[in-house]
Amino acid sequence: MAVYTKLNEEQIIDFLKLYNIGTLIHFNGITEGIENSNFYLETSKGKYILTIFEKRVDQKDIPFFINIMKYLSSREFLCPNPIMDIQENYLQHLQNKPAIIVSFLNGKSKTKLTKEDCFNVGSHMASMHIKSNNFQGRRKNSLSISGWDELIKNCSETIPTSTLNNIEPNILEEIQDSFNFCKKYWPNALPQGFIHADLFPDNIFFDDNKISGVIDFYFSCNDILAYDLAIAVNAWCFEDDLSFNNKKFDQLIKGYCSLRNLSKNELFFLPLLCQAAAMRFLLTRLYDWVHTPKNATVVPKNPNEYIIKLRHHRKIVINQNFDENIDMSDKLKIYTDGACSGNPGIGGWGAVLINPDTGEEKHLSGAENVTTNNKMELTATIESLKSINKPSEIELYTDSQYVKNGINIWIINWKNNGWKTANKKPVANKELWIELDTIVQFHNVQWFWVKGHSGNHYNEIADQLAVKAMNI
Repeated sequence: MAVYTKLNEEQIIDFLKLYNIGTLIHFNGITEGIENSNFYLETSKGKYILTIFEKRVDQKDIPFFINIMKYLSSREFLCPNPIMDIQENYLQHLQNKPAIIVSFLNGKSKTKLTKEDCFNVGSHMASMHIKSNNFQGRRKNSLSISGWDELIKNCSETIPTSTLNNIEPNILEEIQDSFNFCKKYWPNALPQGFIHADLFPDNIFFDDNKISGVIDFYFSCNDILAYDLAIAVNAWCFEDDLSFNNKKFDQLIKGYCSLRNLSKNELFFLPLLCQAAAMRFLLTRLYDWVHTPKNATVVPKNPNEYIIKLRHHRKIVINQNFDENIDMSDKLKIYTDGACSGNPGIGGWGAVLINPDTGEEKHLSGAENVTTNNKMELTATIESLKSINKPSEIELYTDSQYVKNGINIWIINWKNNGWKTANKKPVANKELWIELDTIVQFHNVQWFWVKGHSGNHYNEIADQLAVKAMNI
């Protein structure tokens, strides 16, 4: 939280007329954090938080943030609950910027963290992952593996070399080396779902040593669940002198596993995810250290802390044998298919992964309640490619000309035209196309079209998987 947009009492009084939450008694800006402008409000009917979303937040993401807080609140997870205005809208505008009001949570964040706190944080994160399991909203993590190339480029192009060297000589080269390693072994096949993606101590409130709430969902998204835990490891398990506290780490993991067990693969890849999380926060802190406006009521965070954390995790990761942990061959054939009852309607997808050397097969499938056939065809290819842990040579067979032509031909012009078609209309299923375009960068994929329902053995299996998933 922070204050970039300045407000006076009269402006807030006028804004509150849009709501039925009483008249203003007191307000003050909240200086913690770096992303948005936040204000504490006390009215005749209660206490609230006003958030004004600043430039870094894409307005189209705000409904996702609102809906996940509503969803978790409805399932008795302690987090802010968005407040409707008198027109039953959650999103308003103030100073020509999007703004929302949410409920106030009692308690405050801790600066002295104990092993018991780490256990509770782990269990609350697992509870959040479990309770959000059926949440239908989707938001890509723009600050995950697919976005770090751009972050590195932005830091390289906008921060003077002399400034970077004053922070740490050759730091961007070290970051680039870390990124290349993470990209090579990024574990797309690990369980994914909703993650908070910013579960730092200042975003968890305690009251009488018990967690009273989780705040600041404005980085939340869909990504690898264990990546959320990796962010928390960096935030909760290092001491003030930046030494790593193994006891706090053990308690964080035990707390998480008290509600949701981590798989063998999740535990194996956790150090790599911790390294990646350290790199992500190092990059954004490097950028903000230089680019935070001088007149902002905000304290940018020193990036040096995450240089030390990154190096700690790299020492662990370097001793792991990632190549031996990969289950599938690096040469694969994949057959995908999608199905939909009604368009839109309930849909399913299926995929068959085949090791051509051994003949071993792996079947994948899934379904969505409201979707389209094209979305299911795209989802089948995305999910099958995400299930492969290392760069591979892949022959991918689809009976969808939409998928084959889209990824091989049309997408080039779509990207050049700012994701607009030749008719200047927004590209349908843009988020799925972006996700597919990102994933195929990790592999060498050859695309083949097969005629559906024509007797191709593996296409028929993929179709059966899709139909079965749709009808469960």
